[in-house]
Amino acid sequence: MSDNLLRALFAVTLLISIADQIPLHNTRWVEDESWYSDAGKTLMTEGRLRLSSFPPSDTFHYVDTRPPAMSAALAVSFKLFGVGIWQARLPSYIARTGTILIVFLLGIRYAGLLAGFLAAALLLSDNYLFVAGRTVRPEALVTLFTVLTLWLYHQARERKSLPLTFAASLAAAGAMAFHVEGVSAVLSLGLLLLLELRFSVWKSARAWCFALTIAAVLGSFTLWIRSDEAHLAAYRALYADRAGVPYSQKLHQEVERYKDFIGLGNQRTPLPVKIPVRAHIAIAILASLVILWRFDRTATFDLVIFMVVQVLWLSYMTNKTARYFAISTPFFALAVALAGVYLIRKTNWPRTAAWALALIFASQVAGNALILYTFRNADYAMVTEQLRAAIPPDRSVWGITTFWLALNDHRYYSYDRAPIDYAISALKPDYLILNDRVMLHGIGYGVDDFKDERERSNAFAQRSATLVAKAPDPFYGPLEIYHVCYGSAGVQDCSEAKPK
Repeated sequence: MSDNLLRALFAVTLLISIADQIPLHNTRWVEDESWYSDAGKTLMTEGRLRLSSFPPSDTFHYVDTRPPAMSAALAVSFKLFGVGIWQARLPSYIARTGTILIVFLLGIRYAGLLAGFLAAALLLSDNYLFVAGRTVRPEALVTLFTVLTLWLYHQARERKSLPLTFAASLAAAGAMAFHVEGVSAVLSLGLLLLLELRFSVWKSARAWCFALTIAAVLGSFTLWIRSDEAHLAAYRALYADRAGVPYSQKLHQEVERYKDFIGLGNQRTPLPVKIPVRAHIAIAILASLVILWRFDRTATFDLVIFMVVQVLWLSYMTNKTARYFAISTPFFALAVALAGVYLIRKTNWPRTAAWALALIFASQVAGNALILYTFRNADYAMVTEQLRAAIPPDRSVWGITTFWLALNDHRYYSYDRAPIDYAISALKPDYLILNDRVMLHGIGYGVDDFKDERERSNAFAQRSATLVAKAPDPFYGPLEIYHVCYGSAGVQDCSEAKPK
């Protein structure tokens, strides 16, 4: 294929990466998306990092000590475009498209335009990055800054450039500023510099530039955490329990993450059949690294370092979700694309390579289509209309975190941090949203996490509240909205209460 045709095909790929986020963009809004959106809106309106949906009994009511860049990105989006579903997902939309662009440029640097286009096309189809690009979580942005780190470092190594090393260090720090998973970008860049500079690393200006940049970022975060007792308490509440989990236990739990990667699925994403439908992708990645070792060891070292560091860092983290694989997807795509190019150009197996690339691309596109189809009825905009029709303005609400965005202009309390007994006695919410999918089935791993809360809240509602609306939904659950009224002696019949 000519260079002009490859550039045109890449331009189409980039346009598709924008257009494929539009269909069903209002669907499958989940709890984490409201958590991050809450922090973003609160930062925009109050100028501080905290979660407004958490009660005063929770440290996050006062300060959110998660890495702050995600909240900042959401605050900017909300400030520019208003608060809503697509506005909250916009940073992830942009990050996915930006990642595809950087992977194209990296592919060109390693093996020319064909490699760049193939890597971009494979990444466009990737299931994990596709979902990350449609979700209000940091994975897509961590992925962008991680692959940007490698692209900048690749040029810094080639030119022995101090400014580019500084830029790569800032990119790695940016990945870390969005989520602790971004630490893997910092570790990977440090390892690449160590392998490049070897025994002269201690006297290299570029190595010191990296070390001082990361130290300055970590030092600033440490000073912020230690700025007062509220920050320190929130930090300890977030990380102390996780730090105490034995590594052997964390390692044992890694099995579920990799089962999900090869397609065996879990309770969150039930598959129609229990076979490893993505096993061929895992096999292709491993085979590609073997092929790449033969033809381009520099590229192999670069990609393997980022992959291996990511795997090791994942094993240390207590959250065993497979969604973190999104951060490794650019390196997977580059490995497979580069191996495919070398097989096409330098062996007698060009057709085999082309068919293998086509199979990976087509199977992942089919996976993305299945994701859209599975959640086609999870219409958050429709549920939002139903909730807002049932709950008057300026009334406080108690419910699952998921519905914070739908009622973001109300005082909202999340029941996973404010149990019903505490909520009624201390917070006095005017309305209760009961029997959502999390309250009925748990957070998604086969455990009925909120059984006690469901029983207590439904018993209270039947005894002391008034049912005002039902909003059944195939995804969000058979929602019931109850009105609660209060008098001087506590909860009272709403027919006896004075209107607010």
